[in-house]
Amino acid sequence: MVPVELEILDIDNSKELKETYALILKERNGDRFFPIIIGFSEARAVVMELNKMVSRRPTSHDLFKSLCDISGYSLFRVFIYKFEEGVFFAMLMLKDGEGNVYEIDSRTSDAVALALKFNAPVFIDGDIFEKIIITLGNGSHKNDSAEAKKIQDKKESEEKNIKQQLSEMSVDELNILLAGAVESEDYELASQIHEEIERRKGLV
Repeated sequence: MVPVELEILDIDNSKELKETYALILKERNGDRFFPIIIGFSEARAVVMELNKMVSRRPTSHDLFKSLCDISGYSLFRVFIYKFEEGVFFAMLMLKDGEGNVYEIDSRTSDAVALALKFNAPVFIDGDIFEKIIITLGNGSHKNDSAEAKKIQDKKESEEKNIKQQLSEMSVDELNILLAGAVESEDYELASQIHEEIERRKGLV
C-alpha cells in the first residue's frame, strides 16, 4: 500500500501513563489521526521545534543537524515502517551531496523532532496506518461523540480566555511566563505564549 504522509499536530498530556505525553500525528489531506506515547525530553524537543523556540545550549537534535550541515548530508524523509507490541519504529532517510541515500534506524519521537528541524516530510507505511486507525476506531478513541464535542468546546473556551489574558501582558512578562511554562512542562501554555510573542513581533 502507498505510504501515508503525516502532519505533526500537537503534544498532549497522556491520559494513560503519568509523566508521558501523546504526540498527535494526522494524515495530510485527511481527518484520521493517531497518538504516539513519548517521554518528557522528547515532548520538550518536539514542542520547541513546533514553535521555533531556540534552546540556550545546543540539544542533541541541534548537534545532529550541525553535523549533517558540516558533512553535507540532509534529512529528506522520515519513514515509520513498523508497529510492534505498541512500539513504532522509524528510520531517517539521509542524502549526501552526490545523491547517495542512507537509512538510519531511529526512535520515532527523535525522528519527528528532526523532521521538524530539517523541514522534512514524515510518512508511515500504508498498511500499518490502516491497522492503527481500525484499532482506534473500534475503541473509545472515536472523536465524533457528543462527549468529545463537549470537551472540545470547553477546551476552546479555556484557550480563548488564556489568549485574552496573555494579550494584556507585556513582552517581558510573557518571556518570564514562557520560561516557567517550559520548566513546569506545561507545553500547551508554552505554545500559546510563544504564539502571542510572535504576534507582537509581527505588529512591530
